[in-house]
Amino acid sequence: MADVIRLPPYPPLFEVRFGLRLYYCARRSHRAKWSFGPVALSSGKQGFAFVAEGAFWADVNGERRLYRKGDLLALRPGDVTRFTQEGPRKLVMLGLGIECDQSGITNALGQRDFPRHCTLRRPREFVARFVLLERAIKERRVLRDWQMAEALVGMMAFLLRETNAPARGDGAHVLAEHAHTASAWAMENLGRAFSTEEWARAAGVSAPLLDRAFRRTFGRSARRWLEDQRMQTACRQLLSTTRSVKEVAFAVGYEDPFYFSRVFHRRFHRSPREYRHESVAL
Repeated sequence: MADVIRLPPYPPLFEVRFGLRLYYCARRSHRAKWSFGPVALSSGKQGFAFVAEGAFWADVNGERRLYRKGDLLALRPGDVTRFTQEGPRKLVMLGLGIECDQSGITNALGQRDFPRHCTLRRPREFVARFVLLERAIKERRVLRDWQMAEALVGMMAFLLRETNAPARGDGAHVLAEHAHTASAWAMENLGRAFSTEEWARAAGVSAPLLDRAFRRTFGRSARRWLEDQRMQTACRQLLSTTRSVKEVAFAVGYEDPFYFSRVFHRRFHRSPREYRHESVAL
């Protein structure tokens, strides 16, 4: 028998890390005079309204504009919008509400400057991709996750190509990259204590810039984000392992178990032991 050739462990060529969430996918059809809103888009979400047939007026943050067949309206978090149709013609509007985390960056779509108004070059492709989303939603559970992922990623790739939405020019994308680099390093070193200065050096930034990047990307300071990750990991270990509180404290980067218990109690209003026993009792 010939010797078996043992292949070396190949590193991955590419790893996709997406957190895509579809909050809204609706086809609205109207023939008479119609209005909707005002409605505010919640934080972190990106909204799109496409005119498949007819036309509508959109009042976004006090600015009114007419959208005709083939036009796409992009809505950003916090936008307040009112839709109206004043004529008797049939209106068909396709709406999407999407949230996306990418490579550890929350609200990745918010880092893109989608044009408020855009006439799509390939409107039929948008409609076709929207139909795929509608079908995937109705698919059997065994296949739905795969088909939803395929349809949603395809739709987002299409919208990014079609609108050519650049990264925002206010430096948000740069800060997000710094935050992602720093967060990945922190998760790899979660089991030991390290200073903010060491953390910043590992990410290639200054300590003030590190904190600014985290506040902009994750909505909290770098130290608060790190404490959140350590506490969440501690909770998982308390529930899924038989490690002592001292061992859990060391495993999540706390050199002093008593300080770990104080931080844990401040966060959850119970000690680590109480948290474990109460959760087991449930």
